[in-house]
Amino acid sequence: MSNHTDREFGAEVYGQGKTYFDDVAMDNLMEAFLELTAMVWTYRDRNIILEKVLQDIIGKDKDINLQYLVEQYRPTAEENAERKKEREQFVNSVFASFSKRPK
Repeated sequence: MSNHTDREFGAEVYGQGKTYFDDVAMDNLMEAFLELTAMVWTYRDRNIILEKVLQDIIGKDKDINLQYLVEQYRPTAEENAERKKEREQFVNSVFASFSKRPK
């Protein structure tokens, strides 16, 4: 059982959020920008690792253009549906800060 009251629990979600500027709209933009930056770097970092793992599996002596193979890949309908769900979660996460309003 939690020791938090309803007022304390979720204060950051329902509260004003972090303050960077005097204008809450600018704070929301900054928070969305920071969230997006963190997500982009996470995806980029995972992509770098994935390329290295694939190259190790294929073998260093083989010259295979991984970028070309990725660009030529055609996802199935099921994969597209899953990607759509992930894209919606991504967008919702990035823009969640815009739901914060001062009281």
